[in-house]
Amino acid sequence: MGTRKIAALTVWLMVVTFVTSIPAYFIRYSPVRDNPASITGLGAGPTACVALGAVLESILIIANVGTAVVPYAVIKRYSEGLALGYVAPRLVEAIFIGIGIISLLTFLFMRQDGWHRRRSRRGFHRDI
Repeated sequence: MGTRKIAALTVWLMVVTFVTSIPAYFIRYSPVRDNPASITGLGAGPTACVALGAVLESILIIANVGTAVVPYAVIKRYSEGLALGYVAPRLVEAIFIGIGIISLLTFLFMRQDGWHRRRSRRGFHRDI
């Protein structure tokens, strides 16, 4: 692949990182971020917003790894240490984004489990 194609692909991957990260933070996670009662089970359920945010963040991880791996060959021509110095932080960033997705989904699943347990204690839900 030529240098021009690598540069174009890298730019498009960076655009994807911006398009997926900004809405996920400001729009999709706002019910959880702004209303702590939604985590404890007292507020409205943020299931759809969190799920859409998790999908956007998953796309962000793929684009983030792509922006690290695609230009590696070009940067390596100048300096292998510089190339590794660019790839390593991007991969660590992708790992931390994945940890954030897992932690938020864990809160969501714990909230749903607690809601079902409260319903069963009140007699609304009966096992057959």
